[in-house]
Formats: sequence, C-alpha cells, structure tokens
Amino acid sequence: MTRLFVGSLSFDVCVNTLQYEFGKIGKVSDIYISWDRERDCSRGFGFLTFENPSEAYDAIRVMDGAELNGRRIQVEFASERPKKHFYSKETRNNYSYGYSNDYVYKNSFQKMNIQPTGYFIGYGR
Repeated sequence: MTRLFVGSLSFDVCVNTLQYEFGKIGKVSDIYISWDRERDCSRGFGFLTFENPSEAYDAIRVMDGAELNGRRIQVEFASERPKKHFYSKETRNNYSYGYSNDYVYKNSFQKMNIQPTGYFIGYGR
C-alpha cells in the first residue's frame, strides 16, 4: 500500500470527489481530507492510499498538476510527520524535553517515576 499527499485542493473538494477522480486510475483504499474545525472547511490538503504501488505512480504521473474544481492540484508521495517534542507539567521548569515516539516517551517517564500528563509543545495543539 502506498500513501500519497494531495495538496492545493479546493475548499469544496470532498472525499467522494477524490474517490471518483483517483478511482479512475486505480483502487483507492483510504482517503483523508484535513479539516479545519474552527472555520468548518477543508485545510486544502489530504491523503490517499493506493493498494498497488504502480497505480500510485500512475496517479502521480496523471494527476500532479491536473485541474480539480478550478485549482491545479499537487500529488506526491507522502512523507512521515516530524516527531513532536513534549514535556510534562512536572518537568516543565526543568526543561526536560524528549521525542514523542513510544520508546522515549515511556522510558522517560519511567526513569523520572512520574505519570504522563498530556501537555505537549511543538507542532499543532
């Protein structure tokens, strides 16, 4: 399975539109459009998952730069998200930072003998 990033989407593009357009190229197993809850509209990008990698290559070749609902879309292979930094309420004043992958997250709190609080800094909220 191959995941693609689709950018520069029109704000009125929905999952059905992407399913129809990319479904012409191959079998799409998953579609996600990023949504802005405050403005109640699309954030202008999304992700598609193709079952077959060769169909994903075809989708990039055919759809990158194509016009969809009045805008030229950008289609490329999706990359991994950057790791988020975190700190806990107890360690905030000590500037004890780490990465939020499971190994570091669990081991950091076990070594400090405290419970995770859920306070995060970095990307997003």
